[in-house]
Amino acid sequence: MRQANPNSIKELKESELAALGGILIQFTDFVPTLRRFPLIKYKHVSSLFDHIIYEASSSKPLTFSDQLRVGLAETNGDLPEALWRLFYTSRLHARWLDGTSVSDLPLFTNDEILDRIVLWQQSLAGCKSYRSDSPQDVGGDTYYAWTHALASVIFEVLPAKPSSKTRVSASIFRNGTSIIH
Repeated sequence: MRQANPNSIKELKESELAALGGILIQFTDFVPTLRRFPLIKYKHVSSLFDHIIYEASSSKPLTFSDQLRVGLAETNGDLPEALWRLFYTSRLHARWLDGTSVSDLPLFTNDEILDRIVLWQQSLAGCKSYRSDSPQDVGGDTYYAWTHALASVIFEVLPAKPSSKTRVSASIFRNGTSIIH
């Protein structure tokens, strides 16, 4: 948190919160109206991807704290923007979904996509204990973690007018994994 800049916090209107809720439940590939919002530039996804891959290659797979440190460095301490980039970069490289929301995304071949997904997975620290009989989905776990972290900030910190809707939305995301199960 020493790297986060509190001046980067801005308030969001109810319409912005509603759109972000749809994006956070990963519907942008399936709901074209969500794509009308400027979401993220490929140069930001690529930069964060490269930075995390580089750091992991020179030491060890990055934990959530390590990834957040990189995200904050990339955004000059803008916590919401760092979480946004971590959410999108991890979502894209875990499932190669929501690419329709990434402006200027190159047309990668299937082999290039697979190479990026594998490299991403290898660069992230698992958050579950290793068991040989139960493989981990480190990429999936990571994008879920950043989804929940971003949703928490969006619905608990950023609403211009906190309301029962914002509190319910925060609770839904906080309990999202249990709800899905």
